[in-house]
Amino acid sequence: MPDPSAVKADLAAVIRPMVDEPEAVQITAVPMRRATIFEVTTAQGDLGKIIGRKGRIARALRALLDCRGEADEAQYGIDILDE
Repeated sequence: MPDPSAVKADLAAVIRPMVDEPEAVQITAVPMRRATIFEVTTAQGDLGKIIGRKGRIARALRALLDCRGEADEAQYGIDILDE
């Protein structure tokens, strides 16, 4: 399985410019049996910016991870956590 740290860095590079508090973005890679799930937390006010209207941005982030997974021959997912 490829190293998820590069994917984590790429995901952070996409998410941080979208939010008002980029320093509050935290991404944790959680290895599962067949996939790596990236748990994303943001400042409370930025949560909607990551999800988007009707979940469009969240779906786009999942699509990007699907494409990256195909290139890496791995499976990636994303969970946007509300904390």
